[in-house]
Amino acid sequence: MRKRLKRLLRKIKICGRDAAIDPDRYHFTAHRGLSGMYPENTVQAFRAAAQERFKAIETDIWEVRDFYESDDAGPGFVIMHNADTSGMCDVKVPVGQLTSAIISDYLITKGKGNRSDTDYTIPTLEDFLDIMKESDKELIIEIKDPDISHEGAIKLVRLLTDEGFAKRTVFGSFYKQSLLTLQAVTDESDGFRFQKFIGTRDRARTSQEIDWSIENSMDIVSIKGSLLTKKLLSTVKAAGLQTEVWVINDRYEAADFLKRGVDRITTNELLW
Repeated sequence: MRKRLKRLLRKIKICGRDAAIDPDRYHFTAHRGLSGMYPENTVQAFRAAAQERFKAIETDIWEVRDFYESDDAGPGFVIMHNADTSGMCDVKVPVGQLTSAIISDYLITKGKGNRSDTDYTIPTLEDFLDIMKESDKELIIEIKDPDISHEGAIKLVRLLTDEGFAKRTVFGSFYKQSLLTLQAVTDESDGFRFQKFIGTRDRARTSQEIDWSIENSMDIVSIKGSLLTKKLLSTVKAAGLQTEVWVINDRYEAADFLKRGVDRITTNELLW
């Protein structure tokens, strides 16, 4: 009820102003692809987002150490938001138990826009990269592992570098250790950038999370919209970092954040 009232007051406040937003002027990130129209983190959602005027497409990856049959192949990277398949599939399987041999057995049956005549499969990072090769958009890769392995970090960086994505990639995570591990295996000249996510779990220590982001050379602070205050925004800007808010699915709310000076907005929808 309180959230609805806040939205209503915001709309009243900017009533009479044009809430149309030019996506060519502002930076919008497609959250898990165009997930307001297709099941999140699917090939279909990524393809749809790639055809729209987003500046970036975000996805979630998990390191799966025994993903490949070959012992010397190293870890694989599976795209899924949760740590198991139950949020998107009819069965519950830990992502860490998926392998290249069985991943296609589990179809995604949930999510917005799910069509009964379409098979939605669980993608790998390689599937995402194949789509991004046909686009010039930025890649936002959220690391879901609290502590990505050194081997996994090296393989991830090498894969993105070899495919020519280094200068287009932002590594993001809620987890500091995974960000630090990735920083340790990259060089500033590579072009990779880093983004610290701050959500409701961090509500009591938001200022400390921002201080950590500044001290550890993050490029972007990505914060849940309801947590962002004028003081926090000023702190981030004074440090020379960009500010992103998520997940904003209301055009009036997006316009309000942009007016306040937010640099980037993550959304499930087309807000223009």
